[in-house]
Amino acid sequence: MQLLPLNRRESERRETARTLMALSLAPGTGLSLLALLLVALSLPVLAEARSRSYDRDTLAIEELGEGQRALLLRRVQAAVARRSLRSISLQSASTGHVQRLTLKGSLDGLARLPLQVLAAVAATAAPRSWGSERDLLISVRGQGRYPLSLIYSRRGDLTVEQGPPMTGLAQTAAAGELRARFGLSRIVGRGRSWRSGELAVVAASLARLSAAERQAVEGLVLVRAPAWPGGRRHAGRYRKDSRGARILVYDRAFEGDRHGFLGSPQRPSPASMSTLLHELGHAVADFPARLAWQAVDRQQALQKRVYKDYRQSYRRYRSAYRGYRAALASGRRSLIQEREQTLLDRQQQTERLAGRLKRVQREQRKLARQYRKVQRFSPVLRSYRKALAGRRGPTRYGRTSLHESFAESFALYRGDPQALHRVLPAVFQWFEEGGHLVW
Repeated sequence: MQLLPLNRRESERRETARTLMALSLAPGTGLSLLALLLVALSLPVLAEARSRSYDRDTLAIEELGEGQRALLLRRVQAAVARRSLRSISLQSASTGHVQRLTLKGSLDGLARLPLQVLAAVAATAAPRSWGSERDLLISVRGQGRYPLSLIYSRRGDLTVEQGPPMTGLAQTAAAGELRARFGLSRIVGRGRSWRSGELAVVAASLARLSAAERQAVEGLVLVRAPAWPGGRRHAGRYRKDSRGARILVYDRAFEGDRHGFLGSPQRPSPASMSTLLHELGHAVADFPARLAWQAVDRQQALQKRVYKDYRQSYRRYRSAYRGYRAALASGRRSLIQEREQTLLDRQQQTERLAGRLKRVQREQRKLARQYRKVQRFSPVLRSYRKALAGRRGPTRYGRTSLHESFAESFALYRGDPQALHRVLPAVFQWFEEGGHLVW
């Protein structure tokens, strides 16, 4: 299950209102107090900005214009004055060149920062952001939407990775194509129809999986629905019951695509892909249990067939017994011997089937115990817990349970592997070594 921030639209409006209010009310600060920043060229400092968590909360920053530069600049200056920010390192998407602004010089370099970078810094510069990483899409009037990755060190140093403005047409996909390509059982809608662009996100998410991971996808049902009846906070759910395994995707999964993305700024993907990859992560973790249940199901079918054969053989044995008793009453020796032999043959056949039925039932009980053990705690999650080595998860929601921690880590590994490497390098290496493929 993937849980997004409570009342996302409301939180976006409130966050935007707070940001704009702070921008408009931030008092001017004298250059004598804030003559602290110096534009300097230095070696890349990405290693200093290792984050400890990935922040998936969405910030709604409306389209920017040059008329807002002064307000944004004052907001960033106020953050510097509060010591909410120690330095800014801006990495160019095209050349990889890093421009670093420290707290030891003038404000000239800060004023020359791109508008979208100023807005991103103004909206996030706070101690609560230290040690976190966040991906934002920020629109600049007349230029397009810029993907920005903001990586805060635990000391308040910020690295901003900026990609080129996003251009291009949205991708499309068809349900039939997805079923054939990935072995899905069905793609259905319940109160909401799949749009071709949403199916394209599904296709892109499934395409990220390895051949081994795609085994966990085969036979799944994808369901599009407006919202989960239990609450609108949920973007998606993975469910398994007597009807099989299915992934439900809700409207909330696609609400953040305007303001966020997944992956690197050079090659951003829709933020909604994280929901699909998260739920696919649940399917991967649950796959050993699904395999165990399939073994139980096959054994149950075998038990039914053997029991049916046993019942038929027993009825034939009873019929032969009645015939044998009738032959005894007739006194005909040859008929008695013939029916006695038939009775013995059918008795032996019935006993053999009874023995086979007992063996099948024992195996059925054994498989059922194995299934309950795997269902109770997946071997994937057991291995993952060791890889965590005491850490809890890459995101705030991932820290609510081991199941959600794995799903969040899997989504990052397939959607933004460098972010997972920065947050949980040991878990990244565990995925690289195939530690989650324990079936």
